[in-house]
Amino acid sequence: MIKWIQSLTLVALLLLTVDGLVLPRLTSISSSSLRRSASDDSNSNTATELDDRVTLKDDTIISKQRNDEELTTKKSEWEELEIGYQQVISLEAFDPSYIGSLATIEDIIGIVIHVPLLLLAFQTAFTGQVDATAYAQCALFSFVTSLAHSKMWFDEPRDYRAPRLAEPRSVYQFSTLYLVSFSWLLYRITSLYPQALQGPLDIVGCLALSLITIYGWAYAVFGKGLLKQVNDPSSNYEGTLLPSSEAYQMQAQLYLTGNIVINSLACLFLPFAWTLAIRGTEWWTRVQELHPNQGAFLGVSILVAILGDTSGNLLLRLQQLKVTTSVRALVVMGILSNVVFLLAPEITFNSIYMGGISEVGFYWE
Repeated sequence: MIKWIQSLTLVALLLLTVDGLVLPRLTSISSSSLRRSASDDSNSNTATELDDRVTLKDDTIISKQRNDEELTTKKSEWEELEIGYQQVISLEAFDPSYIGSLATIEDIIGIVIHVPLLLLAFQTAFTGQVDATAYAQCALFSFVTSLAHSKMWFDEPRDYRAPRLAEPRSVYQFSTLYLVSFSWLLYRITSLYPQALQGPLDIVGCLALSLITIYGWAYAVFGKGLLKQVNDPSSNYEGTLLPSSEAYQMQAQLYLTGNIVINSLACLFLPFAWTLAIRGTEWWTRVQELHPNQGAFLGVSILVAILGDTSGNLLLRLQQLKVTTSVRALVVMGILSNVVFLLAPEITFNSIYMGGISEVGFYWE
């Protein structure tokens, strides 16, 4: 397990040094090119058949655009999310023909990061033990992913039709800071965390973690009202944001709703982080002696919190590249992945290691 994580971490660090983090885009043969090639090679196709193909293709594109892009305020957000859920389970929200567009180094890192994190999360969940070396390496790998997301942040232009956290640039910016904070926390719970870094640095780490998670929730709530104000002619708004169509407004509202849910879950780690910072390593060691599986429980929970962020950003990237074709489905998948990732360790540990963990009482040990 450790060797796998070491190899993946080394590969990621090497990839980040390659020529400005950019690989040549992979070229792919589109479905329309295949149809044109087949048409050129066949002399038996009549003009009527060709017209029918063009008409069918146009109808398919129009139908897809209507399905994926028409988000209107005539439906409530809950109704939009219900539509997105149906698109996910029916697989209508995916177009694998664009998968070849995931060709940059940062895209590759965004995919590869899931492998060691998932493997370690499953290993921890089913053994009930913490592999300190593997956790430290996953913390490093998460930090490398934050560098990849920072590359996306600086490459992406700001879309001023939406508040922050409702458009790609600010989402990548938030993810960069989020991953740095949670990488610190993942490393902090291990026995390998240097004693010299404890104390004042713990306070700094907790402050950073608190600011980024609370900001992610609070600004998303604020942004929903701000978006309505920008697009209300009677509000006399004079800020930097620009008015947008009803379809775009609904898309932005869905993004903000997703951030509210996801960052509400992230804030659940704040009490533990602050208790660890204030009471120190001695307290955390005592808790793990009294509750043998407590370290594994917290460890896998932090792992899946990181996975929730990386999977959400990967979904956003897939939507940008048109692999995920529905904003509704994108938000639904982001919310579901975070909720499932949070509940998975709860269900696993409470069913298998009920006697070895404490949900709340360990704060007073």
